[in-house]
Amino acid sequence: MTRVQRLCTAVDVHIEWHRFTPKVLKPGAAPLLLIHGFGCGATDWSGWPKLLGARSKREILYFDNRGIGPSAAPTGPYTVHQMVADAHAVTRAAGARRVSVMGISLGGMVAQQFALTHPQSTAALILGCTTHGGRAAIPPPRIFLDLCRTWAAEVEPDTADASVEDFMRYMLPPALLGTPVGERLFGQFKTAFLRTCRTSTGMQGQLAAMGRFDSTEHLHMLTLPTLVTCGDCDKVMPLANSESLARLIPGT
Repeated sequence: MTRVQRLCTAVDVHIEWHRFTPKVLKPGAAPLLLIHGFGCGATDWSGWPKLLGARSKREILYFDNRGIGPSAAPTGPYTVHQMVADAHAVTRAAGARRVSVMGISLGGMVAQQFALTHPQSTAALILGCTTHGGRAAIPPPRIFLDLCRTWAAEVEPDTADASVEDFMRYMLPPALLGTPVGERLFGQFKTAFLRTCRTSTGMQGQLAAMGRFDSTEHLHMLTLPTLVTCGDCDKVMPLANSESLARLIPGT
Protein backbone atom coordinates (compact mmCIF):
# COMPACT_ATOMS: atom_id res chain seq x y z
CA MET A 1 0.00 0.00 0.00
CA THR A 2 1.27 3.48 -0.89
CA ARG A 3 0.38 6.56 1.13
CA VAL A 4 1.09 10.16 0.10
CA GLN A 5 1.74 12.70 2.86
CA ARG A 6 3.00 16.25 3.25
CA LEU A 7 5.20 17.94 5.85
CA CYS A 8 6.88 21.27 6.48
CA THR A 9 10.67 21.31 6.94
CA ALA A 10 11.02 25.08 7.27
CA VAL A 11 8.86 28.20 7.06
CA ASP A 12 6.74 27.88 3.91
CA VAL A 13 8.74 24.87 2.65
CA HIS A 14 6.53 21.81 2.31
CA ILE A 15 7.73 18.43 1.09
CA GLU A 16 5.43 15.79 -0.32
CA TRP A 17 6.49 12.25 0.53
CA HIS A 18 5.31 8.69 -0.04
CA ARG A 19 5.46 5.51 1.99
CA PHE A 20 5.10 2.09 0.38
CA THR A 21 4.46 -0.75 2.82
CA PRO A 22 4.63 -4.28 1.38
CA LYS A 23 2.24 -6.97 2.52
CA VAL A 24 5.08 -8.83 4.25
CA LEU A 25 7.65 -6.93 6.35
CA LYS A 26 10.96 -8.41 7.48
CA PRO A 27 11.28 -7.86 11.25
CA GLY A 28 13.86 -5.19 12.04
CA ALA A 29 14.50 -4.22 8.41
CA ALA A 30 15.37 -0.53 8.15
CA PRO A 31 13.19 1.37 5.64
CA LEU A 32 14.83 2.35 2.37
CA LEU A 33 14.85 6.08 1.60
CA LEU A 34 15.02 6.89 -2.11
CA ILE A 35 16.41 10.29 -3.22
CA HIS A 36 16.06 11.19 -6.88
CA GLY A 37 18.27 13.29 -9.13
CA PHE A 38 18.09 16.65 -10.87
CA GLY A 39 14.69 17.49 -12.30
CA CYS A 40 13.13 14.18 -11.27
CA GLY A 41 10.27 13.67 -8.84
CA ALA A 42 8.74 10.90 -6.77
CA THR A 43 6.60 9.57 -9.62
CA ASP A 44 9.70 9.24 -11.81
CA TRP A 45 10.70 6.21 -9.73
CA SER A 46 7.80 4.51 -11.52
CA GLY A 47 7.32 1.00 -10.15
CA TRP A 48 10.67 0.77 -8.34
CA PRO A 49 9.38 1.58 -4.82
CA LYS A 50 6.88 -1.28 -4.97
CA LEU A 51 9.38 -3.68 -6.51
CA LEU A 52 12.13 -2.86 -4.01
CA GLY A 53 9.71 -3.01 -1.10
CA ALA A 54 8.23 -6.35 -2.10
CA ARG A 55 11.63 -7.92 -2.82
CA SER A 56 13.36 -6.67 0.33
CA LYS A 57 10.28 -6.86 2.58
CA ARG A 58 10.86 -3.37 3.96
CA GLU A 59 9.10 -0.03 3.80
CA ILE A 60 10.15 2.36 1.03
CA LEU A 61 10.14 6.10 1.66
CA TYR A 62 10.44 8.49 -1.28
CA PHE A 63 9.63 12.11 -1.90
CA ASP A 64 9.77 15.13 -4.17
CA ASN A 65 12.94 17.13 -3.52
CA ARG A 66 12.46 20.83 -2.96
CA GLY A 67 12.00 22.49 -6.31
CA ILE A 68 10.15 19.61 -7.99
CA GLY A 69 6.64 18.19 -8.22
CA PRO A 70 4.14 19.08 -5.48
CA SER A 71 6.93 20.04 -3.06
CA ALA A 72 7.74 23.70 -2.55
CA ALA A 73 10.04 25.53 -4.94
CA PRO A 74 11.41 28.38 -2.81
CA THR A 75 13.72 30.93 -4.32
CA GLY A 76 17.23 29.50 -4.61
CA PRO A 77 20.02 28.83 -4.77
CA TYR A 78 19.58 25.59 -2.85
CA THR A 79 22.29 23.69 -1.00
CA VAL A 80 22.75 19.96 -0.51
CA HIS A 81 22.56 20.59 3.24
CA GLN A 82 19.05 22.04 2.81
CA MET A 83 18.04 19.01 0.79
CA VAL A 84 19.46 16.73 3.49
CA ALA A 85 17.30 18.53 6.05
CA ASP A 86 14.26 17.86 3.84
CA ALA A 87 15.17 14.17 3.53
CA HIS A 88 15.75 13.80 7.26
CA ALA A 89 12.42 15.45 7.98
CA VAL A 90 10.77 12.76 5.84
CA THR A 91 12.37 10.01 7.94
CA ARG A 92 11.23 11.70 11.15
CA ALA A 93 7.69 12.09 9.84
CA ALA A 94 7.72 8.39 8.94
CA GLY A 95 8.85 7.50 12.47
CA ALA A 96 12.01 5.83 11.16
CA ARG A 97 14.99 5.96 13.51
CA ARG A 98 17.37 4.42 10.96
CA VAL A 99 17.13 4.11 7.21
CA SER A 100 19.18 2.77 4.36
CA VAL A 101 19.60 5.54 1.79
CA MET A 102 19.69 5.17 -1.98
CA GLY A 103 20.42 8.26 -4.08
CA ILE A 104 21.13 8.73 -7.76
CA SER A 105 22.89 11.68 -9.41
CA LEU A 106 22.02 14.77 -7.32
CA GLY A 107 20.24 12.38 -4.97
CA GLY A 108 23.53 10.54 -4.50
CA MET A 109 25.14 13.77 -3.33
CA VAL A 110 22.29 14.27 -0.87
CA ALA A 111 22.65 10.66 0.28
CA GLN A 112 26.37 11.11 1.00
CA GLN A 113 25.73 14.23 3.03
CA PHE A 114 22.77 12.60 4.78
CA ALA A 115 25.07 9.84 6.07
CA LEU A 116 27.74 12.36 7.09
CA THR A 117 25.26 14.61 8.89
CA HIS A 118 23.15 11.84 10.46
CA PRO A 119 25.44 8.81 10.90
CA GLN A 120 23.34 7.31 13.69
CA SER A 121 20.28 7.43 11.44
CA THR A 122 21.92 5.77 8.42
CA ALA A 123 22.14 1.99 8.18
CA ALA A 124 23.64 1.69 4.68
CA LEU A 125 24.24 3.66 1.48
CA ILE A 126 23.60 2.98 -2.20
CA LEU A 127 25.13 5.63 -4.47
CA GLY A 128 24.16 5.49 -8.13
CA CYS A 129 25.74 7.46 -11.01
CA THR A 130 26.90 10.24 -8.73
CA THR A 131 30.03 12.11 -7.61
CA HIS A 132 31.77 13.53 -4.56
CA GLY A 133 32.26 16.81 -6.41
CA GLY A 134 35.24 19.10 -5.98
CA ARG A 135 38.38 19.44 -8.06
CA ALA A 136 39.09 15.71 -8.09
CA ALA A 137 35.77 14.91 -9.76
CA ILE A 138 35.17 14.70 -13.50
CA PRO A 139 32.14 16.84 -14.40
CA PRO A 140 29.46 15.79 -16.85
CA PRO A 141 30.10 16.82 -20.47
CA ARG A 142 29.78 20.55 -21.04
CA ILE A 143 27.13 19.99 -23.69
CA PHE A 144 24.94 18.24 -21.11
CA LEU A 145 25.49 20.92 -18.47
CA ASP A 146 24.61 23.62 -21.02
CA LEU A 147 21.49 21.66 -21.90
CA CYS A 148 20.45 21.51 -18.23
CA ARG A 149 21.05 25.24 -17.76
CA THR A 150 19.04 26.09 -20.87
CA TRP A 151 16.19 23.84 -19.79
CA ALA A 152 16.19 25.23 -16.24
CA ALA A 153 16.07 28.80 -17.57
CA GLU A 154 12.85 28.16 -19.50
CA VAL A 155 9.86 30.00 -18.05
CA GLU A 156 7.85 26.76 -18.17
CA PRO A 157 10.35 23.87 -18.35
CA ASP A 158 7.70 21.20 -18.93
CA THR A 159 6.50 22.92 -22.11
CA ALA A 160 10.01 23.32 -23.54
CA ASP A 161 9.65 20.23 -25.70
CA ALA A 162 13.05 20.43 -27.40
CA SER A 163 14.91 20.71 -24.08
CA VAL A 164 12.90 17.91 -22.49
CA GLU A 165 13.51 15.64 -25.47
CA ASP A 166 17.25 16.39 -25.58
CA PHE A 167 17.60 15.85 -21.81
CA MET A 168 15.82 12.52 -21.89
CA ARG A 169 17.63 11.24 -24.98
CA TYR A 170 20.96 12.04 -23.34
CA MET A 171 19.99 9.74 -20.49
CA LEU A 172 19.21 6.67 -22.58
CA PRO A 173 21.44 4.30 -24.59
CA PRO A 174 21.72 5.30 -28.28
CA ALA A 175 21.52 1.61 -29.26
CA LEU A 176 18.09 1.41 -27.64
CA LEU A 177 16.81 4.66 -29.10
CA GLY A 178 17.80 3.57 -32.60
CA THR A 179 15.19 0.80 -32.67
CA PRO A 180 11.41 0.93 -33.21
CA VAL A 181 10.86 -0.66 -29.79
CA GLY A 182 13.22 1.88 -28.23
CA GLU A 183 11.41 4.81 -29.79
CA ARG A 184 8.08 3.46 -28.57
CA LEU A 185 9.47 3.04 -25.06
CA PHE A 186 10.93 6.54 -25.23
CA GLY A 187 7.49 7.97 -26.04
CA GLN A 188 5.99 6.21 -23.03
CA PHE A 189 8.88 7.36 -20.85
CA LYS A 190 8.46 10.96 -21.98
CA THR A 191 4.70 10.94 -21.33
CA ALA A 192 5.32 9.70 -17.77
CA PHE A 193 8.22 12.13 -17.24
CA LEU A 194 6.05 15.13 -18.12
CA ARG A 195 3.54 14.26 -15.40
CA THR A 196 6.01 15.75 -12.89
CA CYS A 197 5.60 19.51 -12.46
CA ARG A 198 8.82 21.51 -12.92
CA THR A 199 9.54 25.20 -12.46
CA SER A 200 12.48 27.33 -13.51
CA THR A 201 13.01 28.45 -9.90
CA GLY A 202 13.18 24.90 -8.61
CA MET A 203 15.41 23.55 -11.34
CA GLN A 204 17.88 26.42 -11.12
CA GLY A 205 17.94 25.96 -7.35
CA GLN A 206 18.81 22.28 -7.76
CA LEU A 207 21.53 23.03 -10.32
CA ALA A 208 23.14 25.40 -7.82
CA ALA A 209 23.15 22.68 -5.15
CA MET A 210 24.93 20.29 -7.52
CA GLY A 211 27.54 22.85 -8.53
CA ARG A 212 28.57 23.67 -4.96
CA PHE A 213 28.81 20.13 -3.58
CA ASP A 214 32.12 18.67 -2.43
CA SER A 215 32.30 15.79 0.05
CA THR A 216 35.82 14.66 -0.86
CA GLU A 217 37.54 15.51 2.41
CA HIS A 218 34.84 13.90 4.55
CA LEU A 219 34.26 10.56 2.86
CA HIS A 220 36.77 8.78 5.11
CA MET A 221 34.23 9.23 7.92
CA LEU A 222 31.74 6.91 6.20
CA THR A 223 32.30 3.46 7.68
CA LEU A 224 28.83 2.05 7.03
CA PRO A 225 28.12 -0.59 4.33
CA THR A 226 28.13 1.22 0.98
CA LEU A 227 27.41 0.14 -2.58
CA VAL A 228 28.59 2.43 -5.39
CA THR A 229 27.16 1.71 -8.82
CA CYS A 230 27.31 3.30 -12.27
CA GLY A 231 26.81 2.26 -15.87
CA ASP A 232 30.11 1.87 -17.72
CA CYS A 233 28.54 3.61 -20.74
CA ASP A 234 26.91 6.42 -18.76
CA LYS A 235 27.18 9.56 -20.89
CA VAL A 236 26.21 11.95 -18.09
CA MET A 237 28.24 10.90 -15.05
CA PRO A 238 31.69 9.52 -15.92
CA LEU A 239 32.43 6.11 -14.40
CA ALA A 240 35.67 7.48 -12.89
CA ASN A 241 33.60 9.40 -10.32
CA SER A 242 32.06 6.18 -8.98
CA GLU A 243 35.47 4.54 -8.90
CA SER A 244 36.81 7.50 -6.91
CA LEU A 245 33.91 7.26 -4.45
CA ALA A 246 34.58 3.56 -3.98
CA ARG A 247 38.24 4.25 -3.19
CA LEU A 248 37.52 7.05 -0.73
CA ILE A 249 34.66 5.45 1.25
CA PRO A 250 36.07 2.86 3.71
CA GLY A 251 32.79 0.95 3.94
CA THR A 252 32.57 0.31 0.21
